Amino acid sequence: MPREETSYKHLTNITGERENIRQYPDFTNLIDGVVPDYFDRNQHRVCLIPNYRMVDKTEISQRAAYLPFMARCARRLVVRGAQPFVLVHEGRNDMWLAERISEASGGIPIIKENDPLKIKGILGASQATIGSRFHGLVSALSQGVPSLATGWSHKYVELFRDYDFAEGLMSVEDQKEKVEEKIDWLIDEDMSRAISDRLLENSERLKASSESMWNEVLRVIDSAKTLGKK
Repeated sequence: MPREETSYKHLTNITGERENIRQYPDFTNLIDGVVPDYFDRNQHRVCLIPNYRMVDKTEISQRAAYLPFMARCARRLVVRGAQPFVLVHEGRNDMWLAERISEASGGIPIIKENDPLKIKGILGASQATIGSRFHGLVSALSQGVPSLATGWSHKYVELFRDYDFAEGLMSVEDQKEKVEEKIDWLIDEDMSRAISDRLLENSERLKASSESMWNEVLRVIDSAKTLGKK
């Protein structure tokens, strides 16, 4: 069950089209988050989610540009009064990035959370996100949270295509003016509402597809149990 078209094509180019190879979206879109008691959505509005894979999985020019890019995003959000914070989604290296981003933008808050349900709750309670963690972006988009993303593989492009929001993708090598324009667009109140409505509409479609996937899984399991009894 590949979760997007590119992976589906990679697989079927090897095996050929098969009845038991079917494309479904990332199924974590069905999981509800929990907003932790300590999270104040009035003080933490726009979430930055770094990912060290953008350093160790990309070309030399991109890895060099990643941290300055994230710091630039954070500084622009501070200038615009958007109350940004950094969420460490996982890993010691992500914390290292978070600390550098915070230092470069005047000491914006860092939240470290290990519970994936609370992470999803924090993202759902945010006004917007800018990040590179795939499942962090799934969590945001599936809850209608406007998001900008940079990624190190095709799955990011496919994810934003699924949500009909290709304009949410950025490059770490984009010019400063383009980055700032995108951020201003993301946090504009009217634009944010329009983006959220579009994301939620597509989220319902993708969630229905995930439900179909689980129904298919359960059907196969039940069929196997029946054959086993015989």
